[in-house]
Amino acid sequence: MYLWVKKKDVIIFDLDGTIIETDKANFLSYKCAIKQVKNIDIDIKEYQNKRFTRVDLYKFNFTQKEIKFIIDIKNKIYASYLKDTNLYSSILDILTKFKKRNSIIILATNSSKIRANLLLEYYNLKSFFDYIFCKEDYLNNNKFEFVCNYLNLDKDKILVFENEKKEIENAISIGIDKNKVFNLPKGEFDERICNI
Repeated sequence: MYLWVKKKDVIIFDLDGTIIETDKANFLSYKCAIKQVKNIDIDIKEYQNKRFTRVDLYKFNFTQKEIKFIIDIKNKIYASYLKDTNLYSSILDILTKFKKRNSIIILATNSSKIRANLLLEYYNLKSFFDYIFCKEDYLNNNKFEFVCNYLNLDKDKILVFENEKKEIENAISIGIDKNKVFNLPKGEFDERICNI
């Protein structure tokens, strides 16, 4: 299967786990926040192969008030852990390639605007994107559906780079060709990309 990207084709990228590895920074900022609020020290070994999320906070039987404090602290201190993130160089090469081809490049992330901007500025990536959409824009709805409707996009011209299985299913469910949806867990290279 050869995919030829023509001028003004649309490329949608996810952020966390697709362009930038953020799991360690995410975990460390939660760990510090939990330590401040409840003096509990969680072990990173438990979360080496999965992302620590808000859902994980419920395992500790924190009150809603404690969870809110933890999330607030985590968001405030996240910037101090940017050094614990990693830009996937192979994805940067892909971004550069599409930018040179004058494709429309969109970031659609489930990250907050504040955190997405921190990461994009830290790695000097903002100029790659024509549009940036964050979780506040689509509030738990299908981000691909929202972006396509908002920008009135032709789904036949869209390529998607994503690392989350659920989000890949969401892209395909709205009519984006499954052969144009690239699963890039942890920045792993998909050999189909060579043919783009």
